[in-house]
Amino acid sequence: MNPYPRKRYDSVFKSYNYTWDDFHQDIFVSLSNYYPRDNIIVGNKSIKLPKGSNRIAADIIPCIEYRYYYKFESEYEDYIPGICFYTRDSRRKIINYPKLHFHNGANKNSKTNQNYKPTVRLLKNSKKMIINRYSYPLEAPSYYIECLLYNVPSNCFVNNRRDTYTGLKPCVLNYTQYVGVNGR
Repeated sequence: MNPYPRKRYDSVFKSYNYTWDDFHQDIFVSLSNYYPRDNIIVGNKSIKLPKGSNRIAADIIPCIEYRYYYKFESEYEDYIPGICFYTRDSRRKIINYPKLHFHNGANKNSKTNQNYKPTVRLLKNSKKMIINRYSYPLEAPSYYIECLLYNVPSNCFVNNRRDTYTGLKPCVLNYTQYVGVNGR
């Protein structure tokens, strides 16, 4: 942000001593007050709550609001709303735009005659099968698979899954400007 908008931003939003670490700890304590501590697993990105007799398994991501500002002027704010959290091991900041991601994914699915999401699921399941069956360590997170397919031209997605699957390779290899599903 340029100096003037930054000064304006700092005058509107005050800094507080309550950190993301404090927030993460408060969520953990709240969960511990309700569930037995041995049922709560603190992971690198999320707090995992395994399936219980009266609940489904849950991944809880303690995140804070994040805004990517295009403009921040006296009466006008233009930003993309998102979320932010940190990894526990390396303190890496992760910024995500779930609403934009959902909106763009739904639009892509509509443009592909409802074939985008099933194809994403097909490739994610294929990845999982390769890892499980062949003990092959694939390092591509599921999000990257979705982003790769988001960049494939919509006309490459057809109703026949086999034709879509085999037709993806030339579509992926011929594309040169990749963006995430969140448009970033």
